[in-house]
Amino acid sequence: MLVKSSTPYELLGVAMYYQPEGSEPDYDVVTDGIERVELVIGGRGWLRTPDGYLEIKPGHLLWHITGEETISRSDWKNPYFCLSLHLRVASGHSRPCPRISVWSDLESARVFCDQAVRWNADETVSRDGLVQFIIGSMLIQASQSARQESVKVPMRVSRALQAIEYRHCEKISVPQVARAAGVSCSHLHALFREYFNASPHEMIVKYRLRSAREQLAGTDRSIKEIALGCGFTSAAAFCHTFRSRSGETPLAYRKRQLGR
Repeated sequence: MLVKSSTPYELLGVAMYYQPEGSEPDYDVVTDGIERVELVIGGRGWLRTPDGYLEIKPGHLLWHITGEETISRSDWKNPYFCLSLHLRVASGHSRPCPRISVWSDLESARVFCDQAVRWNADETVSRDGLVQFIIGSMLIQASQSARQESVKVPMRVSRALQAIEYRHCEKISVPQVARAAGVSCSHLHALFREYFNASPHEMIVKYRLRSAREQLAGTDRSIKEIALGCGFTSAAAFCHTFRSRSGETPLAYRKRQLGR
């Protein structure tokens, strides 16, 4: 059944493709008015690009437009399998994201594939909503991948960011981040100013506020529980920081997300 939508897309097909062992794919060259998307979940393959063949692994999200090939080579012993989307697009529409990006988490990619196939088969599911869900989910992942790729940082900065990401809900200090990165505090400050135009402390607060926003919108935990769980010293400190950065209180943010 053709899925029509208010978006520029019509969803012609949603299926999991499993490349057989011991053979090469019967690949497609995308024709006018069509786009093909492949979200690789397992195995290994190769994509022909102007610069030669690129190895494709689980998590790769490939968005092909007119004249481009789908995955054209496969590992014979470890063949790839992927979600395959067949889209019709409005005339004059351009590709909305990079051709090649990476889904942030493979398990969430598997869940997405299961939902897309299951909901496509269920005629009670809103067709317009299904297209919005599929296209929107892929574009969010592609944009996140592009953002991460746009910032190339040294290994020391990467280690510092990892320490902040994994431990920002603890009472982690800037000296602890510096030790994790293997640099002095002054050097860490210089690196963060160079690459992020922010101090290490500001980055810690940024991660804490992001976690707090997720919990405000996604849980019924109290403001105090969220504050302490996200690394703030008190609910008062959390509320002051939240309001100074966003212009609204945590409670007002929660109510706004709930439409109240």
